[in-house]
Order: sequence, then structure tokens, then C-alpha cells
Amino acid sequence: MIDVSPKQGKRRKNRLMPPDLTPMVDLGFLLISFFMLNISLTEPKVLSVNMPLVNEKPSSIPDTATITIIPVGQHRVLYYEGNFNGNYQATSFSSLRDLITGKQKNLQTLPETFSAEAHKLHVIIKPYKESTYEDLVNILDEMMICDVKYYVIGELTGEEIRLVTEKKGHE
Repeated sequence: MIDVSPKQGKRRKNRLMPPDLTPMVDLGFLLISFFMLNISLTEPKVLSVNMPLVNEKPSSIPDTATITIIPVGQHRVLYYEGNFNGNYQATSFSSLRDLITGKQKNLQTLPETFSAEAHKLHVIIKPYKESTYEDLVNILDEMMICDVKYYVIGELTGEEIRLVTEKKGHE
């Protein structure tokens, strides 16, 4: 028979045993599951804008209850009240909230003989080609903050484009 016992002549070297990595693996799986749950449970917040139908006729809104806001770029805004008659004013985004809340307060002081629509602020937002997406989002944020229920994003008319280009030429 063969003798399988170790030989007495050679000494076996004392080797270091590797550390037990089981707790480290457990911690790794706990961290992975924590991040997976947090990522899947957070939902992105989206602002929904209901746009009018293409064939839909515009409703008649009183001039007293309408403001048209035109973001022209460089965080500047032109606006006018009612129908466009050549009169406009320029402002910055920092004073836009004061403009909207002031107009809302003025609408509340109208006599009761005015229609219910005349007591609600209607805002028309018409971005200029040089305005940024950030400007549009900031205006929409102001609509949410000031609790403006009726607003629409429209396109500039020829007169309004001429107004903006003249305003840009004077700067």
C-alpha cells in the first residue's frame, strides 16, 4: 500500500488565510437594493400644458382680462394688455409676478355687471424666436405660482414681430 501521510522531513509553510468577505458582499447587496428601490420609486414631475385644438375657434375673452406676454430673449419680456394696439411695456422676469398679481387684483375690483370671464385673468404667451426654453418654462412656473388658470402658448403675429424687432433695434 501507499503511505499518504505527509513526510516528516519537510515542514509545511504557515499560509495566511484570506479574510471572510461574506459581510462585505451582504453590504454590497444591501446598497444595491437600496438604490434600486429609490430610483424606481421617484417619479419625474411633469408640467402638463393643454394646447387648443387646431380647428377650434378662439373664445371671446374681454380685453380687460387679457395680458399677452412676449419673452424676447436675454431674460426680458414685452407685454401688453387687451388687443394689440401698438402700446406695450418692457419688464424683466423678476417683476413679472408683480405684474400678474396686480392684474388679478384689478380684475377682482371690477363691478358685478361684468361677466364671470372678465373677472378671471387670461394670459397669452407668445415666445419670440430668440427667447430660450428656460424663459418659457419660467413664465409657465409663474402661471402656476400665481394660480393663473387660463393661459395659452400662441404664435406671434406680423405686427408683434415688427414690434419686437423695433424694440431690439433700439437696445
